Amino acid sequence: MGIKEVLNSATDAVKNNSPVLITPIAKACWSSYNMGCSALKSINNGAQKLSGYANDPESREKIGRCVSHPLAREGLKLIPGASYAVGLAEATVNHHRGVVSNGKKVEFLAEQVNREIKEMQAENKQLKAEVESIKGSVHSSKL
Repeated sequence: MGIKEVLNSATDAVKNNSPVLITPIAKACWSSYNMGCSALKSINNGAQKLSGYANDPESREKIGRCVSHPLAREGLKLIPGASYAVGLAEATVNHHRGVVSNGKKVEFLAEQVNREIKEMQAENKQLKAEVESIKGSVHSSKL
C-alpha cells in the first residue's frame, strides 16, 4: 500500500467514526423542506380529486380565478411595495370594467358625476361673466 491509500483510508475512517452534527439551522431547513413536501402532496391529491368535479370549462375557470388571485397577492407580499402596486392595478382594472370596490356600477355613479360637471360648468360661466364685467369696469376706469 502506498502513502496515498493510507491517507485515504485514514480519512474515511475518521469520517465514518465521527458523530453526525446537525446544526439548528440544518434542522430548520429540513423541517421546512419536509413541511413543504407534505403540503405539496396534499395539494396534488386534492387537485387530482377535484378534476372529477370540475368537468366543464366554466367551473375550471372560476376555480382558477378563485385560487390564482389570492395566491398571487400573497406571493407578491414578499416583494416590498408590490402588494400596494397590485391593489392599485386591481382597483384600476375594476374601475374600467365598470365595478367599484363596494360593488356599485359605474353607470349609477356616472349620473352623479354628470350632475356635478353641469353644476361646475354653470359656475364656470358665471365666474367668466364676472371676470369680463370686472375687466370692463377696470378698462372703462382707465379711460
